[in-house]
This record gives sequence, structure tokens and C-alpha cells, in this order.
Amino acid sequence: MICVLQISLMLFVCFTETGEIFFCGQNKDGQLGLGHTEDVTNFTLCSSLCGCPVIQVACGWDFTVILVGNGQIFSCGSNSFGQLGIPDISGRCIIPAMIKDKVINIAAGLRHAVAVTAENGSVFQWGIGMASQAKRMCQEKNIPSFLRAKEPCKVPGLENVKVRSVASGSHHVVSLTEDGDLYVWGNNKHKQLLSKDSVVLEPQKIEAHYFEGEKIRRIWSGWTHLVVQQVGSIGS
Repeated sequence: MICVLQISLMLFVCFTETGEIFFCGQNKDGQLGLGHTEDVTNFTLCSSLCGCPVIQVACGWDFTVILVGNGQIFSCGSNSFGQLGIPDISGRCIIPAMIKDKVINIAAGLRHAVAVTAENGSVFQWGIGMASQAKRMCQEKNIPSFLRAKEPCKVPGLENVKVRSVASGSHHVVSLTEDGDLYVWGNNKHKQLLSKDSVVLEPQKIEAHYFEGEKIRRIWSGWTHLVVQQVGSIGS
């Protein structure tokens, strides 16, 4: 039985309730993780992850990040912007490679990815896609190192909170804490981060009055917008 279907541009991913993962779609950078770069028109089992039950998948522009049941995360596809989190790979990776463990949640943007660790709810980010855009939009400011990292780098400014999940748009990230608060960073061109700044370079808390004082239960992100569900909303 299919458990989850993930769609990103020309890439389709689904995994079953037993954790098997199947890919189809465009594959010029090996983002399907099938060991080749040919496009695939039928859902095909990713045999290299057999025995590693998949629990979450996040798709970027030309790469894929996969979280398995033991807390390990794997990535495959293009690494031209360091989005795989594996600095030793300069081009592409056609078979999912393990990059970090003890993770509970993942998300991917255009050319970056983020992960939440199990132990203390810290957030790690890698891939320089957000940094490239930030440089163009705020040339007089220093770009934080975590936005320029090509391997998992701890995101500062979240030391006193415990994050439980993350979501990402093309060039922004939103994190949800265990206390139901939101922290955001990245591009704010479309005012999706509720800040007066065009770019939010480090995590910034969204004040509760934007949600009528209610705590947040779940988060989702589109390419340039955010959606949240309040704790007390209908159907929660």
C-alpha cells in the first residue's frame, strides 16, 4: 500500500507502509537514486535503500533527501550548490549516500536542505542556494556561515528552543518548536516571513499576535508562501 506521494517538478516519489521507496520522472542528475541518469517513466524501486525503511522524503530542484527509520538521512542528485551535504562529491551522486544520523525531520528548498536532530531539536542546514540569493539582495551584509555550508551546519539562534519540524520554500525555511512557536529565515520578497526585511539572515520568531495568540500545530511551505494550522483549529 502506498503511504506517501511526493511530487517536485518532474520528479515523483512514493513509499509504502513498509518503507520501500519508488521513483519516476526526470533523472539527468541522478536525483532518482537508481544508479543511472536515464529518465524513468514507471515507478521503480530504489533497491539501494532496501532494508532501510523510508519515513520521509524531501525533493529539491535537482536533488532528493531521504530520511529512514533509524534516523539516518541520504541524498542523491546534483551537488553543484552543495545541496547533497557531501563536500567530497563535486558533481552528482546517482545512488543515495548517507550524510547524517539521529534525525527526525527533513525539508528541501531549491538548492538547500535542512534537518532536525532527535537529541535536542537542533536544526542543521546545507547547500548554498539561499546564500547566492541573499548576496544579491543584501550586498552590504555578511552572509552567515550556515547559509554557505556544503555539509550539515548547525543553524544559530535556536539554542534555547527545541524544534520538532521544518518546512522549506525555494529560498526560505520555517521551523516549528515543541512549544508551538515559529522561527523563519531566508528570502522575504513575497512577505512570506512576516518581516520588514527583504532577507532574514538568521532565525527570527514570528510573534504570536499574527495568529491571534494561538500556538501552531503544523506547518507547510509552498515555493513562496507558508501555511500553518493552529492548535485549536477545526479538525486538529
